[in-house]
Order: sequence, then C-alpha cells, then structure tokens
Amino acid sequence: MTFELFTVRPDHIDRAWREGANKLSEALKLAAGECTSDQLKYRLAKGELTLLTIRGAATAWIAVEFIQMPNLRVLHVYAIYAPGATATAAFELLADYARRGGASALQGACTEAVSKLWGRKFGFEEVYRLARKSL
Repeated sequence: MTFELFTVRPDHIDRAWREGANKLSEALKLAAGECTSDQLKYRLAKGELTLLTIRGAATAWIAVEFIQMPNLRVLHVYAIYAPGATATAAFELLADYARRGGASALQGACTEAVSKLWGRKFGFEEVYRLARKSL
C-alpha cells in the first residue's frame, strides 16, 4: 500500500476539520483534560501545532510539534487518529518528516497499550511515565 503525507497549512484547518481532522477529538478523550477539540483546532489554526495527514487505504490525522530540548530535538505527536493507517510505510513518512525538521527522535504521550503497539511495530521505547495530582 502506498501512503502520502501532507502538511495542512494553518489557513486550511477549518476545511481539514470538515474533511475529517475533527476525528482527533477521539484521541483527546485520553488527554486527561489537557486540551479540548476546539482548543486543538485553535492551536492548529494559530500555527502553534502542525496538522499532518497521511492518505492511503485510510486517512490519518496527526497534530504534531517540534520540541527543542537541551540534548535533542523531537517531533512530538500531540494527537493522532489513524485507524487503518498504522502501516510501517505510513510511520516511515512521519519519521522522514521529523528528520527533515531536524529531529533526532519521535515521541508521543500514549496509553500503555499504544506504547506496546508502537514498540512492537515501529521500535519505540517507553521513556518514562507521567503522574499527575490535581491541586
């Protein structure tokens, strides 16, 4: 299966939202209240995050941001909706995008099940777990 990756410009977010990017709201159900669907759409439209779409047998929507850390630059997957588009070829497109942006790693906050899946299918390693206490 052949996949293609496209970057959605901030001024096209509303149109992309109507074409299926609104499905990223499914991913946000696991985001512990950090961001609502409307807030994500706003951040994408403002250019704070970048919306990618991978098209092939299925369509994936991915909100990402490059994060410069003291010792590495990563492409952080902020939210992803990719049923049927989790083929190795699709993730290689994401990795190529990250490399072109100067990243030396891909990362994403995810559930234990997704961490295991990404580890098995794509070679991700669990780096740490995040714990939170409301104040």
